[in-house]
Amino acid sequence: MEGHQLTISLDRENAGSAEPKRITVDLKQYNHLDYGYAATIHKAQGVTVDRSYVLASKGMDSHLAYVGMSRHRESADLFWSREEFANERVLAQSLNRERHKDVTLDYNLGKAFAEHRGIEVSSDLSQALEKTTMLRESKKTDLIIEKNDGLDIASTDNIERRRETLEEFQARYERQNPVMALQHEESLLPTSEKNMKAQDFSLERMHLESEKRAMAVEKAFAQLDKRIERNPQDYAAKRDVAKLATEISREKSTMQCLKDRAPDLNERIQNLAREREKERSLDRGRER
Repeated sequence: MEGHQLTISLDRENAGSAEPKRITVDLKQYNHLDYGYAATIHKAQGVTVDRSYVLASKGMDSHLAYVGMSRHRESADLFWSREEFANERVLAQSLNRERHKDVTLDYNLGKAFAEHRGIEVSSDLSQALEKTTMLRESKKTDLIIEKNDGLDIASTDNIERRRETLEEFQARYERQNPVMALQHEESLLPTSEKNMKAQDFSLERMHLESEKRAMAVEKAFAQLDKRIERNPQDYAAKRDVAKLATEISREKSTMQCLKDRAPDLNERIQNLAREREKERSLDRGRER
């Protein structure tokens, strides 16, 4: 920095450059400079800042542009140079590019894959590759490799002799591990079927709870009836019978179980509940 002139040394564009490029800034024109932190877009992934300043380059595509322009809370400014992009249309085209990474599944394996990579394939190796590709495409689950003239060639005969079908393996596995097989089967069910099974289980559990409740009600009425039979003047037991009948009559699931298990008791409970409700209505009328 000399006087009002600020000289900045840029990174070398390539290793063969003799000297790094330098630019000079007149601080009389640009007098609002401050320190900041610069990072690559890859390094900035997951970072959130108040304000971001993005310098576009030819290496950017739609994916990098999205990451770079979404790091801010308040504002994001995009800068570009005419040395990199002739005009805004070229800039927009570059930042709008879709560049998906290639994987081996994008290419036909075998001879075509070798030719795509610029690899010369001998006739013997070509035949072996083509045979292997045919076996793969026919969805063979197992490849048995045999040595044939120094080349690894898949033998269809051995595959057919030794390969165990999926159905045979599944049957054997279910016989040897019935519990685990059931767990695996349930884990592979679609979400909708899992939800249906969970709902069925919940309903079954509710039914079992209602059955237990119905059995307890039968036992309670039997005990109260014995008390009244031993002492017809046991008004406390009679009051408990009426109270219990009113309570149970409101439990639809329990009443349904009693209807199946003990229809006479179900009808008795309904009658007792109606009688008690009538008594309460008369009491409320007198109070008024």
